[in-house]
Amino acid sequence: MATETGRGPEGATETGRRLAEAAKLTVFETDAERERDEALDVPGAATFLGVDEEELAALVAQGDVPTGPRGLGYHDVAALGLNSGLRTSVSEQGLMMMMRFARQPLDKLLAPLEWSFQIQVPADVTLTGPLEVRQPNEGGEFVSVETSADGRALTGRLRTYGVEAAPFVSKAATELYDAWVSRLDSGALRFQWVSDEGRRHPALRVAEGRVDCVCMALVSAEELQHAGLATRLESGRVLGLLDAQHVWTSVLDADGTWKRFDPLMEVHCRRLWGPDTPYGVVGRGHVSNAMPGWPGTTPVVTAGGTGVPYSFTARRERS
Repeated sequence: MATETGRGPEGATETGRRLAEAAKLTVFETDAERERDEALDVPGAATFLGVDEEELAALVAQGDVPTGPRGLGYHDVAALGLNSGLRTSVSEQGLMMMMRFARQPLDKLLAPLEWSFQIQVPADVTLTGPLEVRQPNEGGEFVSVETSADGRALTGRLRTYGVEAAPFVSKAATELYDAWVSRLDSGALRFQWVSDEGRRHPALRVAEGRVDCVCMALVSAEELQHAGLATRLESGRVLGLLDAQHVWTSVLDADGTWKRFDPLMEVHCRRLWGPDTPYGVVGRGHVSNAMPGWPGTTPVVTAGGTGVPYSFTARRERS
């Protein structure tokens, strides 16, 4: 029997065999995507995956992991990590850290929380006016916001809270939500990181068998609209040990209330903690205290009315 470091009869380590299996499961980028994606060389990709360079080099040499003119596509490497189950890749560890907020009872996800936050604009970005941040539309509110002396950062306090929703009243909303969960649970559709170029055609990505939160939000919104339901796209942040951006769909249910339609959150819980996890309900209509959101895709942080790139960090305040 092979170990993580010992080689089996075929000459490959257990890690190498798992990487090879992950390559079969991965839906790799198209040529157009790969040409525009950030490129990694084999040593850099091996570091990202947390594996031996020789193991990855063998897969590349065999053509199991496609490369472009500039090397390995960054999002291809991320997908390989997510599908490997090795728990050593940046993509896997990022997902695990992001989702730690959900591993608690529903009442904990609904209780009010207080955070201290900082919004920082990179030094090489030219500001055309004072920094401003929009208030979230649900799940949170900025209590205080102060501008730094150099005008390039906003600091203050953020209060978040959850909103408990009744189950979807609309049969169409329920069926579509369950269909997304089923496709992802079965492996017919795989959660993978998708580049900005790939997101330009979300329906194509879904047809290929891969999806991220942006592609899912766009395609599911269209499906809900075809079923006669009003939707709105929302963007937000997942707060915790790792701050991450997230996008989801909200649907106007038959009872006249807006409810979050985010099956990807439920599937992440299943992926990390098993199919019988009790934590997955957060994506089915509820608003979590770790996920304040803003409507649409309008920039959240602006300078002189124009959106600017920024980093967002938040630290939970203990009561």
